[in-house]
Amino acid sequence: MATQKLKKENVEKALKELSGNILQCANRLGCSRKAVYDAVKRYELEPVLEECREEMVDIAENALHNLIRNEHASAIMFYLRTQGKSRGRGYVERQETTGADGEAIKIQSIDTPPRATNIEDWVSTKNRMRELIDDE
Repeated sequence: MATQKLKKENVEKALKELSGNILQCANRLGCSRKAVYDAVKRYELEPVLEECREEMVDIAENALHNLIRNEHASAIMFYLRTQGKSRGRGYVERQETTGADGEAIKIQSIDTPPRATNIEDWVSTKNRMRELIDDE
């Protein structure tokens, strides 16, 4: 990895050309991802990085809209799940978990004894735990 200081112009150019992808910028500049992040901070390029990332969100949204227009089923379902819920049409997913045959799930808490310090305590603890479990 490069030990020399990155130039502001090179970092800014890489960010713009590579849509703010830090790993790709690091590869192009011959340095680590951390070095790119450090340069972004040092040269106050956060607004440039943010703008690049916002542009990618716009591109992704446009691609999603194109898929929806072409009636791509999973794109339509994704959009309705994430954006359609504001219309109150039930596009919200939920999961309900129940026990066997729809019964409530039984939860049992067992207070565990202190950690055994010798084999006799361990055997005694093991037997007590087995009794508690078998009592169900």
